Amino acid sequence: GGIVGFSILPSKRHIISAGTDGRIAFTDFERGFTLATGESANAQTGFSALGLHPDGMIAVTGSAGKFLIWDVKRMEVVVSKGDGTQGSVTSVCFNEDGYTMAASMGHGVVKLYDFRNLDQPLADLVSFDSTPKRQVPCNKVAFSNDGSYLAV
Repeated sequence: GGIVGFSILPSKRHIISAGTDGRIAFTDFERGFTLATGESANAQTGFSALGLHPDGMIAVTGSAGKFLIWDVKRMEVVVSKGDGTQGSVTSVCFNEDGYTMAASMGHGVVKLYDFRNLDQPLADLVSFDSTPKRQVPCNKVAFSNDGSYLAV
């Protein structure tokens, strides 16, 4: 499958990537080989987004309205959140504080979460086109380096 996202780990030697085939890979890019892989139990849906926690030990994959929280060291899913009814997750990112996570949904909503409680979003932000005022899809979210701003 195709790669939907990758992140460089804090070690600066390794990357984690996620694919449309429902697999993630932990790769040593200096040596050019994959050290470990993990697969979603529901791999037929594949992934549409990947986010890496600032500490590099946790990754989040997104798919059709679901988030999977991965232990990067063990390459295992430790938590599954969402019921699949929220639309496709197009992007996931973390604020540098490690607590705030943003997820963009294909239907134009960005959800902000406290990563310690993914059961209920802190806020739903809706992206609108300026003229005429209509909801537009959102494909990518990113926090500024200091965490003060969220680009949509």
